[in-house]
Formats: sequence, C-alpha cells, structure tokens
Amino acid sequence: MKRKYFIFGILAAAALVWSCTVQDTPEQDPEVQKAIRGAEQKSMEVIDLLVEAKATGNFEVISRFLGEEDPDGEISALIKQYGKGPDAQAPGYIKGDGWTPAEPTIDDFKDGNVVLFIGNGTSWQNQIMSLIYRCEYHHAGVFDEELADLTGDTAFISSTIDTGVNGLCYQTLSELKYTSGVITRLAYFEEEPAAIGLSVDYYRSYTESVPTLYAFLHLNLNPVSRWNPFLWYCSKVPWRVYWDGMNFDIENNNYYELSDPNGRWTENRDTPFYQLYLAVLKRLLPRWARRWAGYLADQKLCSILYELITPDELRYASDIIIDVGEWRAPGF
Repeated sequence: MKRKYFIFGILAAAALVWSCTVQDTPEQDPEVQKAIRGAEQKSMEVIDLLVEAKATGNFEVISRFLGEEDPDGEISALIKQYGKGPDAQAPGYIKGDGWTPAEPTIDDFKDGNVVLFIGNGTSWQNQIMSLIYRCEYHHAGVFDEELADLTGDTAFISSTIDTGVNGLCYQTLSELKYTSGVITRLAYFEEEPAAIGLSVDYYRSYTESVPTLYAFLHLNLNPVSRWNPFLWYCSKVPWRVYWDGMNFDIENNNYYELSDPNGRWTENRDTPFYQLYLAVLKRLLPRWARRWAGYLADQKLCSILYELITPDELRYASDIIIDVGEWRAPGF
C-alpha cells in the first residue's frame, strides 16, 4: 500500500512539474506552435481579403472564403460587429461648410513638419490601421516644401495602399483635405535643422527612384521592421526622416504602456484583429492549451505594438513637440 501511494506521489509530482513547465512557456510546445502558425495565417488571410474587398467594393471572394472556412459564422459575426462587413457605412462624416479655424493651405506648413490626419470615413486607407489597433489618428506624412514649391499642391511624402503603384508616394493637400476630418501639424524645432531638410530631400529622391511596397504586417502577422528599406507604411516615413537625418526619435515609446499588465495596450483587445486571432487560436489549440489563448493573443498584440510606429505615438510625444497646428473639418 505504501508503495502504491509512493508511485502515485511520484506521478502527481511529475504531472505538477509538467504543468508548471507548460504554464511557464506554453508557446514552446510543438502543438501550440502549430496552432499559432495556423492562427496567424488564417487571420492574415481574412484581413487581406477584407482589405481588398473594402478597397474594391467587391465582397465576393471574402464571402466565398468565409462560407468555406467559417461554417458556424463566428468570424463573419465578428467582422459585422466591428462594422467592417459588406453593408458597413462610412463612419460618421457630417458634411458642412468651412474648416476651423480656417481651411489649411500650403502656406500653413514648413519643410519637415510631421502632419497627421484623422480620416472622415471617405477613404478605406484612413481606416485600415483600425483593423489592428484602436487609433485616434489614421494617417501620417511629412511636408516637403521644395516639392510644394514645384507643384503647388503635391506636398507630402507618405505611404498608402491606395496608390497601387509604389509604397512610398506623394500626396496632395487637396486629396488629404477631402479624406480627413482633422489635420494636425507637428514641429520639433524653431528652425529646421539642415540635417532634416537633407533627409526630406533624400526621401523625395528615394520615392522617385526605388520600388517599394505598402505593408505594416507580414503574412505571419509580425510587424514590418522600421528598418526595412522596401516595405513602408504612413507613419514610418516621418519617423525615418527624423531618425535618419539626426537620430532624433519622434515616437512616444511608452504610449501603449506595454510593461504595465493593465496599460493602454489592453484597449486594443477590442479590435477586429485581436478578436479574430483569438477566435481562430481557440479553434486550433489543443484542448489542454486553450486556457492560454488569451495570453498568446496578448503576446502577439504586444509584439505588433512594440515595433509599429503609429500616428498616435507621433502625436503624443509631447515632451519633444514645440508647436502644434490643428484644423477641423465641419462635423469634427
């Protein structure tokens, strides 16, 4: 009898050790790794199809995909819940006359100004990042005074999925006013350092001469590196202008409070991406590991927020911003 209890004790201890090992590093288990890869692939597939559908207005492909891959309708319900489905309306743009304090013109900007935009819902580009994280600002660029002098309206270097030609691109003030509800200008110096002017010139040349693509997530949902020379997204452009020009970091690196378990980053659990990834992960994880689904989804979310440079992180780097200009369209 004592031997029986002794063996039982050994087995219980072994089970406890195994449980603690899994608890400490659940993502190291081969079954869990396979589930993570599957959730990454499936979530990115849905996001890509959704972006394409919203950009083209054709929901046939994603509807067929969901019909095959989502027989219980869980993912379809999530997409509809966040207003991203075929019947979604542009969010709350109220038409009217006049900007506050006045309609912005080219003369309101100086070379090297970082300019941020809150979309008015008329452009899918202005809403695309909100799939991944909750944001106030949807778009960013840097003002190029020499470009503006040459063209009169084309004045901003940025990156947008809407061009269909190059990741890095030029945008006009006219188009940005049309798609924006709020335009915010940021300045960091009384007089622009020569190094920043040269950096703006460099990226104008880079835009014209180097083939690039728009992307902020890879197919495995890893964020695009800020150092990648070929993959670009909007807010990466001004950050690189300032960092390459004089190693000046214009990002608020603590904006999402990633080191705090209850920090601002937790607000981003309420996003289409997080809920989609979590739902797919729960399906694919082995039964014993499903209690770790939330933890694993948090890990993925934090890794994305850590690397991405978001427009909100640029806007709220208040300790280095010395001047802010803001224009609001009617209804904002």
